[in-house]
Amino acid sequence: MDPRQALKQWKSVAQMYAAGRRGEKRLVVIHGNCQAEALRHMLSLAPAFRERYVATPVPPVHMITRSQLRPLMDVVRRTDVFITQPIRDNLRGMPIGTAQVAHYLPSRARTITFPSMYFDGFHPYQVTVHAPGADLSTAAPLTDYHDLRLMHAAAENWDARTTQAWLDGHSADEAYVRAVYSGSMQTLEDREEPLDTKVTPGIREHGGRSFFTLNHPSNLIVGGVAAQVLTSLGLSTEMDPPRREYLDSLQAPVDSSVLAALRLPDFGGTSDWRVRGQQVDQPRITQTHLAWYTEHPQILESGLAKHLDRMTAARFAT
Repeated sequence: MDPRQALKQWKSVAQMYAAGRRGEKRLVVIHGNCQAEALRHMLSLAPAFRERYVATPVPPVHMITRSQLRPLMDVVRRTDVFITQPIRDNLRGMPIGTAQVAHYLPSRARTITFPSMYFDGFHPYQVTVHAPGADLSTAAPLTDYHDLRLMHAAAENWDARTTQAWLDGHSADEAYVRAVYSGSMQTLEDREEPLDTKVTPGIREHGGRSFFTLNHPSNLIVGGVAAQVLTSLGLSTEMDPPRREYLDSLQAPVDSSVLAALRLPDFGGTSDWRVRGQQVDQPRITQTHLAWYTEHPQILESGLAKHLDRMTAARFAT
């Protein structure tokens, strides 16, 4: 959502509720990263939810601007149900942490929590990297996500042809893949344990169809969270079928050797990256990432340091 559009909509909602024109519907705010908007869409597919509630769209926490803080809090002051991920205080230097925003809730408001859906068990080489001192991760070119294999190649000063030949012959180490999967599952289970909704049962049920990237779950997973929210509200979990995937702007392939290591069947996913609807083959990604690391050696150095243990476990550490 464009921040200016969100600001205009927030002001309109705040004014409407301030004037008492609430009708019979209760106001819902869903606070979190990009997954929050996907959850809003999914909840709105439930007739029982639409009948009783209206969920106002708000930008994700990594996009919100300072000029939007006041209208956001005006809406929060009139909120009946606050659905939120755990967001740490003072993210990006602004008071947008879960506790900081919840401070403005009216006493009647109910809070429902859901986890940040981050799972790299199907994409064991996909990582995020932070520039030194940066609060948010630094996006890689084309794919946004960094690849441990390409970081290794850049550290070895391989050219694109050498790197691609190595990738073409590379097969995931089974022990590494299983360790990443089990570790990621345990981390997510620990993260969701104190929360009101769970994600890991859905991952076990849907396998490789669960995530497009390490933090972009499919509708199968978001829909599972929505069903739990509906149950918490005492509503029917019946939902209209979604017309599109909500978080598929970036789709990473799940390597066949990863599925084999996890003893999972091929689910017919994409064989190449799909970036905002366009197919992008691996040679292009390889060339683009290597050139970018040459231009941004400090990012490469930061990523290598952060993920040294993972690269060692994958058996291609520098």
